[in-house]
Amino acid sequence: MPPKDPHLTILICSQYDIAIRIPGSRWYAELEFLYDNGASMMSVYEGDLRRIMGESQVESTVMGLNTTTIADNSRMTSPVVEVEVTILDNDRKRLTRWVRIQCEVYRGWCGENDNRLDGPWLRQLLYTASAPRNNDMLYIAYNNPDIINAIPDTGSFRSGPALDVPRVPLDPGGRAV
Repeated sequence: MPPKDPHLTILICSQYDIAIRIPGSRWYAELEFLYDNGASMMSVYEGDLRRIMGESQVESTVMGLNTTTIADNSRMTSPVVEVEVTILDNDRKRLTRWVRIQCEVYRGWCGENDNRLDGPWLRQLLYTASAPRNNDMLYIAYNNPDIINAIPDTGSFRSGPALDVPRVPLDPGGRAV
């Protein structure tokens, strides 16, 4: 496991690079992923998987099939494989240990207008945050105080309507009258 810098706070955009490999292989590829807090699983394309495998004879374990309803309300069934992932800093040093996760594999190659989704793994390892009106920036830190200090004051805050909760009179036993 890489050493944890206690003051590490990374500022990255909504798309970032993830190192990804087949379990049992030392070879990895760096691919760009879209940070999507609604994605329940990481996604890559068949061409990405070929690139990740490289010249290796080690293949990814197929764990099953996943049927997804996509934005246009159509359904797509794709294989789910096991991969290992980590995030690298600007000096290409690992910020997390290698983590085994499930990954959905889409057909074909990732085109210019396509996105790979990162899934929930990053949020399960590190503190992540965003701020309103801040151009889709994603903040990552190892601990709570650092993530709080990293988030900028955008001059915006959400204030919901004030709730006027009526007091309910209680009898001496604590039951509503």
